[in-house]
Amino acid sequence: MANAQGIDVSSFQGAFDWAAEKGSISFAFAKATEGVTITDPQFARNWRQIKAMGFVRGAYHFAHPADGAGASAKAFLAAVRAQGLDRGDMLALDLETTDGLAPARVAAFGRNWCAEVAAATGRQPIVYTFISFAQEGNCAGLGGHPLWIADPSSPAGHPRVPPPWTTWHFHQYASTLVDRDEFHGDTAALKKFANPAPAPQQEDEVQTGTLVNGANAVTPISIPFGSAKEIGFACDNGLQKLPAAELRVAVYDGGWQLHNSVQVDSTKGQTVIKFSKPASTSVVSVQRLDAGDVNVAYQVS
Repeated sequence: MANAQGIDVSSFQGAFDWAAEKGSISFAFAKATEGVTITDPQFARNWRQIKAMGFVRGAYHFAHPADGAGASAKAFLAAVRAQGLDRGDMLALDLETTDGLAPARVAAFGRNWCAEVAAATGRQPIVYTFISFAQEGNCAGLGGHPLWIADPSSPAGHPRVPPPWTTWHFHQYASTLVDRDEFHGDTAALKKFANPAPAPQQEDEVQTGTLVNGANAVTPISIPFGSAKEIGFACDNGLQKLPAAELRVAVYDGGWQLHNSVQVDSTKGQTVIKFSKPASTSVVSVQRLDAGDVNVAYQVS
């Protein structure tokens, strides 16, 4: 099946003629905000029109890392929610400028912005960037998020994939009067990606998974309010003859509760972190502080 086609727009295109795209695209991204003070003047119109045309829609935030992740995420979500945030709507971070900050600080902004949005919406943000920007280290730890890569030098659907990613989801392959994009899958796969079925709830209310491997990799874990009291980690470093895993665990319960240098060692059993406010806990963001080689499993209960 052919990959789904789409576009992305902003006020640069003015009052865009959406009817002209009927039959040629399946999805569209619209710029919602930039920094903490700018709402795209065409966002409200574009957001309504994308839905009216029956396209899968996504909103993106053009990041200025110097503004701070918390304030930027709050401004973005306020603008999108004001126009309606429906099931199946995609959210994305456009990370392509440093504001003069070092790569480590830019990457930290990206990780924290994504964690804030995931905590508030239960959706995993997509990250848009370009090859050289990622290669400079500005996207470290974001490899667990779906990649929207700007690579007009490569044929549509065949982009280069920079680290920390190993695969892509969206390819911006042309930038003329309007940016053209391709999804890594057909329209049915796109709809499933944008609106995944909720995981079946186990009778014992246990949620399990595996952390993303790789140095500085971040794994966001969404938790339904009031459904859990703790998170435990375990690994098989002894069997693999590797050092113990080291994690930075951030628990969001209306504010971020940080647990730095959390050691996970198979010789010492499971490492458990109790939630101080279980009723308010909605997300846990786990960053690898080690080399990210050893497999680490988690259990929320």
